[in-house]
Amino acid sequence: MAKIGKPLEYTVHDVSGYSPKYPPNGILVDNPNDPNSRWSSESYCAPQYITLKLVRTSIVTEIHFGKYKTKHVCNVKRFKVFGGMTEESMIEILDEVLTNDENPETFQLKHQIMSNEFPCRYVKILMMQTWGRIYNFSLWFVELKGYDDCILVKDSLNWLNEFRQREAIRLCLKHLRQKNCSEAFESLQKRTKIQLEDQLLTRLHKLLVIEGDFDSSEKMLQEVVDSRLFDPFIRKQEYRPIWKRLLPKTKNIQPGMRGGHQMCIDCCSQIIYLFGGWDGTQDLADLWSYDIGAKEWCCISRNTCLEGGPSARSCHKMCLDPIRKKIYTLGRYPDVTSVDNLKSDFYIYDIQMNKWSLITDDTTCIGGPPLVFDHQMSMDLEKNIIYVFGGRIFTCSLANRFVNCVDQPLFSGLYIYNVNKNQWNKLRDDCLTTGETSDIQLGIKSRIGHSMLFHQKLRLLYIFGGQRHKEYLNDFFTYNVDTNEITVINDGHTSELPASGYFQRATIDEDSYEIHVLAGLNIDKDREKSRDKDKDKEKESESSEETIKNSFWIYDILDNRWSCIYRNDNSLDTNCTNSRNNSNCSECDLTLTNITNDESHEMSQPCPRYAHQLVYDHFNKCHYLFGGNPGKNQSPKLRLDDFWILELKRLSTKELLRKCKRLVREQTFKELIQRNGSLAIKYLQNELSSIFNHSDPEEKRLKSRQISTNTLIPTLIIRTEPKCSTQSSNSFPKR
Repeated sequence: MAKIGKPLEYTVHDVSGYSPKYPPNGILVDNPNDPNSRWSSESYCAPQYITLKLVRTSIVTEIHFGKYKTKHVCNVKRFKVFGGMTEESMIEILDEVLTNDENPETFQLKHQIMSNEFPCRYVKILMMQTWGRIYNFSLWFVELKGYDDCILVKDSLNWLNEFRQREAIRLCLKHLRQKNCSEAFESLQKRTKIQLEDQLLTRLHKLLVIEGDFDSSEKMLQEVVDSRLFDPFIRKQEYRPIWKRLLPKTKNIQPGMRGGHQMCIDCCSQIIYLFGGWDGTQDLADLWSYDIGAKEWCCISRNTCLEGGPSARSCHKMCLDPIRKKIYTLGRYPDVTSVDNLKSDFYIYDIQMNKWSLITDDTTCIGGPPLVFDHQMSMDLEKNIIYVFGGRIFTCSLANRFVNCVDQPLFSGLYIYNVNKNQWNKLRDDCLTTGETSDIQLGIKSRIGHSMLFHQKLRLLYIFGGQRHKEYLNDFFTYNVDTNEITVINDGHTSELPASGYFQRATIDEDSYEIHVLAGLNIDKDREKSRDKDKDKEKESESSEETIKNSFWIYDILDNRWSCIYRNDNSLDTNCTNSRNNSNCSECDLTLTNITNDESHEMSQPCPRYAHQLVYDHFNKCHYLFGGNPGKNQSPKLRLDDFWILELKRLSTKELLRKCKRLVREQTFKELIQRNGSLAIKYLQNELSSIFNHSDPEEKRLKSRQISTNTLIPTLIIRTEPKCSTQSSNSFPKR
């Protein structure tokens, strides 16, 4: 959890310029109703800056920006924050974007170096872009938070001074070694006892530079990989998303258009299961499987209700047990025409037996949750336990045949189902107070359209996002299933999470300690006040403030860091081929009828949507996306039936090792040319060629440049081996 301190006093120390009507001290007062209560730059040319001087040296952990009561063309968009003890020694502590709205925003600042907090006396805000194209820069209110405790600051100052001294000596050592001043290097290192680098790097330098032992260098690199020392570096590499449209081999055999359906994946058998959903006019009860290897869909059942399974439904949830080959399904958006249909049935599907079984027709009667929709389910495979959290409750009374609590909606708490004992228990009630999640000891603020993921190794449920009546939640917390403890990662008041919204789809990679989030329906906060009645979001979400802007985010659990790797703001109007049955898009006439093979369907990306489904194959590190609702700009009944695979590519440990070895072998080749031309040719054709990635255009060009040096090698051989010069020169093929 990020530290949040008290407000810190500061003065405006320096500024790039200002308009006489809007002086720099305007940012000291938070007055969102006054259009003159701000600082505005003298020019619209970027960059502009304002430097703040703290009254006392402090550890600054957070910066808060107040705003005007409505969006403004002069509002700052892209900015950076720097901090340090002097104006000349500041380092970057934030690089962010402000939203153009009336809502204040708070950002966590980098305030640690090597896990040690560092103090600041100066904070500089550098502004690069405004929301208006040629308008001056404006800041309305700035507040800094942190700690100015004398003892704490003094300790951090002492550490900072020692750190700067060590770094200065380290840079001197680096310079001496680069200049081959070995005696001075050894003398300084012996006297200061400061290590230039990790001992492994020193050893590698000795093997490569001093001894020229390239074979041992490659072996050492392999040792580094085996010791997983590259892992922290690999985790910081950015992903590159690659979408590809998947079409079945057998024409027209695949699930139809739908939203609010459910999917789960058995990574061991490489089978995806899809059940139910809403096609725009009715709920569905069909069950499908997709064979990833064969690339074919198979309809297991057209109507599971006729085979002893669940009735047609949407907004339900499923979870799969890959060990015991079982699928569990719970909840649905109810059929309000029948009171008898408001019971919370709970089904299990035996994959191997191809058989549905009703566990109970009403979980409420055995201690389980009431009938809910848009909840979440996760499974603890080790203990064979299912966790169910959130979802909206539908109730029935004698006075009113059906009561959907619009004014005071009810939400379900956190439940646990022990499969072995066939037993339900409630772990946490829904918290009906308005307090913060971190203050709740007995309950959790329930919601709909949220995400919940279970990390088997850490024994934690990760819960974030969602909606509670008219409140859109952006908090992020964990629940320890063994200790019953809640830990708040983010209270929702800082801008570290994906945009506030609901019906995002999330997956987890336990091996990489990552959470993946594909955002769904986002909230246009400028129009939030005009919101009408709370409607069924999965089926008919048409409120004016809701916008569909899909983006893909990754949360690094170990580093507590979010990163956005993909955004798509285009509507279906510009991606009209996303549905097989959407042959006449209002914006263009492009159809799928002329495309016949998989390669032709490698489109750039799927159109934005919500009510879709996303599953993750952690064996092959890829996601599968199916269907959804393209939003209000299309026909109210239109749903999607497109099927996509998303691969996240980034530098792997194996690839990093290969590139390191390639550099070593390139240097080996260069030195061989100077000593033995014929041996260099053999090395080029075998060892060096084998380490190149021949499918990479850039490496292909590098290899071509290496091969071009062959024209020099015959001359070298002639000079070094005169007795066999003719024979040697003729033995080289012409290229």
